[in-house]
Amino acid sequence: MPAPTALPLPAIHPFVGRDVPWLVDEQARRHGERPYLTWESFEAPAETWTYAAFAEETRAYAAGLAARGVKAGEFVLLHTDNCPEFLFIWFACSRLGAVVVTTNTHSTEDELAYFAARSGAVAAITQPQYLPLFAALDHPFRWIACSATDSGRTPASVPGDGVVPLADLRGDPAALPARAAAEPLAPNSIQFTSGTTSRPKGVVWTQANALWAARTMASVLELSKDDRTIVHFPLFHTNALAYSMLSTMWAGASAVLTPRFSARRFWDLSVRHGCTWASMSPFPLRALLPLDDPPQHRYRVWAFAGDIGIAQTRWGIRTTGWYGMTETVSACITSEQGFA
Repeated sequence: MPAPTALPLPAIHPFVGRDVPWLVDEQARRHGERPYLTWESFEAPAETWTYAAFAEETRAYAAGLAARGVKAGEFVLLHTDNCPEFLFIWFACSRLGAVVVTTNTHSTEDELAYFAARSGAVAAITQPQYLPLFAALDHPFRWIACSATDSGRTPASVPGDGVVPLADLRGDPAALPARAAAEPLAPNSIQFTSGTTSRPKGVVWTQANALWAARTMASVLELSKDDRTIVHFPLFHTNALAYSMLSTMWAGASAVLTPRFSARRFWDLSVRHGCTWASMSPFPLRALLPLDDPPQHRYRVWAFAGDIGIAQTRWGIRTTGWYGMTETVSACITSEQGFA
């Protein structure tokens, strides 16, 4: 899969003998009872998974995918908005050596057909609101699985016959096939670029790419196990998945996942969960300006591109700027502005 012009793969690198499942299981061993993921669906009480419980969910979904015939090297298209199942499936595919293809949920039918054909996806996982798009595709999926809700919201209609309920993909972790030796340079996942100047390109992340992003972003943000972030950007983008979720796991920290950014709920969730850092952008920043400020918060740093001075002067939050692309996996340029 490397490009013909790619440099020879090194025999020795920081992740020899390690892969994404190694990270999940190592953190479950070290921080088993600490919370990793809290889900705030806006529609129901918050749910929390410890590191141990999260690792078990990834094993359960890996077993279910294997029972449905998904094998190492095959491609699984994941087309959902933010929800815990997105992460369960993403990490479950890593356990199998399958390559998960995360696609933008604002894609048109033509774009989704292109992603499916380009990757050769053998299966797809989605939500009720996006099932009509899949029904219109002429692609030979072996099966399509669908969640019961749209990121916690009751759907307008229920999936029809022939669609696998997502809950049925949760298998018995004890039935999960024995793992092969870690292959850090094996393909792990694919994200498609925005296609600004041409058709979107499928960017392949290796297992080591994901670990590199986890480690470097945790280092840039100076994360520790006591940190907690709010994740409101879409998981199908590099920012939320690599910068926020993977860095959080590397640090043994915690994340509060929301379906999307909500200015009205931002401070409530941030204060209630004791969030200490956030990935931001000009839009949420501007959306918060007209609102009342909380009497206190625990934020120590926001990281984003834009007018970072506003966060410092308005809320007393240190800031750091960063820049990255789908192709760089982690931020390739960062600024230390605002750090003491």
